[in-house]
Amino acid sequence: MSPFGINVVVNERTVAELDAISELAQKVGASELLLLPQQATTAVTSMNELVGRALQEWVSNYRGKVPLTVSQAGATGLPTCDPLPNEQGLQAYAHIDASGMLRASSYSPAGAKIGGAGVLSALKQLRSTFEIKLETQS
Repeated sequence: MSPFGINVVVNERTVAELDAISELAQKVGASELLLLPQQATTAVTSMNELVGRALQEWVSNYRGKVPLTVSQAGATGLPTCDPLPNEQGLQAYAHIDASGMLRASSYSPAGAKIGGAGVLSALKQLRSTFEIKLETQS
């Protein structure tokens, strides 16, 4: 069996389910539980302050066996492990969605289609897109 993790978007509906989700992660043998504090999109708002405090408290009291990780966008104030301490940005948070798009993160609208040349080619394309975007913002 290949290692796998469980990702959970944390918001007002899911924060109360974190105990059950962590139990499930342990039961099915997940290698990590990735907490994704909800970020604003065109359809939803960011996780509110009350949910943020509840998440911080839950993480502080967590005693489960499955290692916790957190998205870069939601890491502030959370004492979670960092599985990739020497990796930042795309190196640590690139995300492949169900449609075969490589994105900068699970929330990112920017992406590169993974074609016949594979994931590394799509990563190179995504990096170049971000470099151009950063240059135009300067």
